[in-house]
Amino acid sequence: MFIDDSVRLLHMREAAREALFFVKNCTRNDLDNNRMLTLSVAKCAEVIRQRLELAKTVKMSYKTFLGHN
Repeated sequence: MFIDDSVRLLHMREAAREALFFVKNCTRNDLDNNRMLTLSVAKCAEVIRQRLELAKTVKMSYKTFLGHN
């Protein structure tokens, strides 16, 4: 299934918004002591990283296919 970069950007933006929602009114101490909060924010960061890696892979493959190394 082909996913457009604009969809990847949308997923990244949604994950960033969720992370901000989770940490709103939280302190560093909350992050250190609340495992669910920590895992939720980490999952959002993972989604962003995965989408970014996919976008890079697709772009690199496309450039290689066109001979633009």
